Amino acid sequence: MKITLTDNWQQSYWLIGLYYLVLLIIALSWTNMDLVEPNVLLRYFFLLAFVLPFIKYPNIAPAIITLFVTIRLFSIAPFGYLPSQVNLYLYFAVVLYLYNISNGLSSSKTTILLILFFLTILLSNLINFVSESQGSGEYNFLKMLLISIILGKLIKNQKDIDLLELSFIIITFCLSIYGFIFYKEIAANYNAPEDIKRIYWNDPNYLGCVLSIGIVISFYRFLTFSGISRIYRIFYLATFIFGIINLGFFASRGAFVTTVVPLFYILFTKAKSLKSILLAAITICIILFLILNFSVFNSLMNRFSNDTIDSGSQRTIIWQRSFDLFNNSDIKTLILGGGSNFSYQLCGRALNSVTTSPHNNYLEILYDYGIVGLFVFVSLLGYWFKHNSKNIIGTSLVLVLIISCLTLSPLMYLPFWFLILLIDKQALKENGGL
Repeated sequence: MKITLTDNWQQSYWLIGLYYLVLLIIALSWTNMDLVEPNVLLRYFFLLAFVLPFIKYPNIAPAIITLFVTIRLFSIAPFGYLPSQVNLYLYFAVVLYLYNISNGLSSSKTTILLILFFLTILLSNLINFVSESQGSGEYNFLKMLLISIILGKLIKNQKDIDLLELSFIIITFCLSIYGFIFYKEIAANYNAPEDIKRIYWNDPNYLGCVLSIGIVISFYRFLTFSGISRIYRIFYLATFIFGIINLGFFASRGAFVTTVVPLFYILFTKAKSLKSILLAAITICIILFLILNFSVFNSLMNRFSNDTIDSGSQRTIIWQRSFDLFNNSDIKTLILGGGSNFSYQLCGRALNSVTTSPHNNYLEILYDYGIVGLFVFVSLLGYWFKHNSKNIIGTSLVLVLIISCLTLSPLMYLPFWFLILLIDKQALKENGGL
């Protein structure tokens, strides 16, 4: 039996959207900041309700999983109705892909470099006898890459990509609302003396970078989508403004730069006439005026001017010392790395501690998977950059990934693999789908 998605999807679009809107409201309603889990029976019912529509519409799975899992992982509550284990979503992805094949549905192709990256990581782990942690999402690099590859098989056309982009917009909107509602409570409970008025319920650097994805997509859609209704334009603009304000709350230099560079790229790329260039210049001046004159951005500006800017909050020290250690490694480690999590051990030794994050995904990949792994990853970024040369939003998202990896290790979190999924499937826009 073959399932015809097109007609059914058009007829059920709003019904499915309303269904998941209700589930999203339920998910967002759990805001208990203590170590308290929802009732286990409710969690099972929620999980069942979450996956049931995938049986008929497997193509919506990447977007819906991106939306709900990201909000679950970056919610202000340590627990929620949806599970957060990486293994579970790997099983989901595999089952959905096999279901997709069994029903005779076509699957999109996977970029060869992504497959090569997977094989390089697998080889490094096998050679170093490394088994990735079962309990922590931070160390499931191989599994998260596999989730991204498999879910990518379910994305088939422009509509699926648009839905995935919309998911990131909704994520930014919802998490920004969290920031407004719980600003005072979170700032009072979690601020260190040196970070006055800086709020975070999760690491503000990674949370800010998650918001940056939706901010960039919202900004692009607001500027470029013609013929859309006024309500959509208002939603995109609100998401952009709310997200920017929350970046001020988080006071993350890395997240701010990760957001601003793609925004300027969009502005200047769209500036193809004297009028549009003037508009771009005015927009930049307005953004700078708001940042420099509104108190919500004071903490962010202070962090750009304080003493930690020189060393990047000790990042440059970690990079220098850890690279010196790695540079003296044996030839096998230099070529194929020490396997997953080796970078944390190496940086820990560099700072005389147990484990320390490299705070740089390029160095993390180099240490874990060697020169070969880093070469494949950088080649992948170059491939995406080249093949999105005429795709403004595609290039902007590649910039988000490239810049965020400079001072952070975003690929330790599953949502950034969803970003990779979105970037990799941008090619379907130009090719018109499968």
